[in-house]
This record gives sequence, C-alpha cells and structure tokens, in this order.
Amino acid sequence: MIKAEYIKPIPKYIIKRIKNIDMKRDTRDNFYSYLATFKKELVKITVACKKYKNQWFCKQMAVHGIHSDIALVKDLNYSLMGFYVNWYEENISAAKEKHDEKWCEVKDKYFDPYTPIVNKCHALKVDKYKYSVADKYPYSNIFKYLRIYEKYPEVEYLMKLGLYHLSTNQTIIKKLKKDKPFRKWLRLNYNPLKNEYGNYHYFSSLNILDSYKREVSLLKALQQDREVKNMLNNYNYREHVSKIIKKNELLNFLDYLTKQNTEINSYTDYFKACEYLNLDMSLPINILTILRDGTILE
Repeated sequence: MIKAEYIKPIPKYIIKRIKNIDMKRDTRDNFYSYLATFKKELVKITVACKKYKNQWFCKQMAVHGIHSDIALVKDLNYSLMGFYVNWYEENISAAKEKHDEKWCEVKDKYFDPYTPIVNKCHALKVDKYKYSVADKYPYSNIFKYLRIYEKYPEVEYLMKLGLYHLSTNQTIIKKLKKDKPFRKWLRLNYNPLKNEYGNYHYFSSLNILDSYKREVSLLKALQQDREVKNMLNNYNYREHVSKIIKKNELLNFLDYLTKQNTEINSYTDYFKACEYLNLDMSLPINILTILRDGTILE
C-alpha cells in the first residue's frame, strides 16, 4: 500500500516538462500526471497547475498505485461540475475544504481525473513492464493497460500493430491468446486499417471478429456493414423484400445482387410480380430468380 511518507517533491525535469506544456494552454487551471516508483510499485502522481497574477503554480494532488486499493489525495475535491483544487496554502483560495493540507486516504477508484501523462517511458524502467510498449499507449488510463498486460502479454502485439484502442479489449486479447491463425490474419489485414490520409479506422472488436469469421479484409467488412445499413433503410427493402430476405441474410443477398449485376429496385419489381402471380416465395428457386436487364430469368 502506498504511504504519504513515500511521496517526494516533483522532480525538476518533470516540473519543466509540465510547465512547457501548460504555458501553451489558455486555461488557468489544468491537470497533468507523471509516473514514479514507490517501493518497486509503479505509481501515478496527479498534479494541478494554475496561472494567477502572472505567477505559475504546480503541486501534487493525488497518488494512485497500480496495485494499491488505497489512493492518497490532498487539496483536491469534486462536485457535480467536476474536480477542483483548493489553493489555500498559496493564498489563492479563501477557505480550507475536506482534503486540504494533508494527505488523506481514499479508495483507489476516486480522485483519478483523466490527465495527460508526461513521462510514460518511466513504466519501461520497471522490469515486468520493460517490453510493454507502454510509452506508445496514447490514452491516460495507462494503469488499466498495464494491469491487462500483466495478465495478457499478447497486448504488446496489438500495440505494435497500432491497434491502441483494442489494447484493453479483453475479447480481442483472449482471441489472440487462443487462436494463432487469428494473429496472422490480423497482421496481414493491418495495412488496410490506414486511410489515404494516414489515419486509422477504429474498428470495434465486433467488426474485427466478424471480418475474421467472414474471411474478408476489415475494410471489406466495413463496406459490407455500410451496405447492410443502407439496405435496412431502403424503402423497397423495408416494405417489400424484407418479407422474404431477413436481416441475417442480407450479406448473401447483397452478394447475389452484385453477381447478377442488378440492384434492389429491380428485384422489388420482380418480387411484386411474383406476389401478383401468387408464386410461393418461400421456395429458394423463386427467391433467387432475379431480373437481369429488365428480363425475368427462367
């Protein structure tokens, strides 16, 4: 468990790094975090910065340990509007409040605002995180990532592929662990994740697993999903064709339309004609007979 006696002043290089970032921001009050090590445990220390009367202030507000149930907090409070800092010691705030002046113990889940971490590379200095690629993790909840990394080192693979948003998705991670062909498939389908501007498409775990199951690329799966969505919103499909082609059959149906070089409007005309002739549309031979160039196929 972390203790107040372990807390040291903010290192000078951290102060310099934070100040360089903070002075470029217009807001007067900002939060940042930096990583440190207490008794071999990785901790995240949250600091608050304030610009007041041409002065710049920076002080520690909260300490969270990666494996501690208890966090420490000082001069940090929250309301329905969010977190706010008491600057009583700096002669800025008028009165003291609950967590002021001395470090208080709280449950780890509290007093942990989302903040940019200015020294993520420090995590790599801890032996068990040496190969975690934590310095590349782009989000602030780095402890969540490292806790999962301890259990599933496979997340390193996702990080190296640039799939940062999936690095804490346990559905994908467990699939990586159990299914080696899935690893290979993911690696081979990685390139299409970038668009023409060099940005990443953020596919959900459902997109990825569905794409793997269909044996198509991620972009192809995304295109198919859009086509299905468009079809579900199509008037002719909703009012007519949905009677015989259900949602879970749409991918095969769309593929069939493409192969037959036709589209939903022509098929709807065919469907209406079949209804008029009282044909049994539960029979596959009638469902898949389709218009081509305006002519009903025999």
